[in-house]
Amino acid sequence: KVLEANHSLLNNITEVRTYAHGGSLVKGNRSFIVWDVDFDVKDLGTIKTTEVCIQDWKDGKIIKERFFA
Repeated sequence: KVLEANHSLLNNITEVRTYAHGGSLVKGNRSFIVWDVDFDVKDLGTIKTTEVCIQDWKDGKIIKERFFA
């Protein structure tokens, strides 16, 4: 259900003002990426936030990815 909600949100974006890389850090097999986002979503309005993505890597591929805003 979470994936369905995320797809619904992404499919209803009407305008993106900012999607900017705010920095990143790699420690072992884990990377941390900061994104500054500002966009409009149909029926929800404006979303403006800083998002952190945490990625776990194995053999050069992402095996787990989480987002926090």
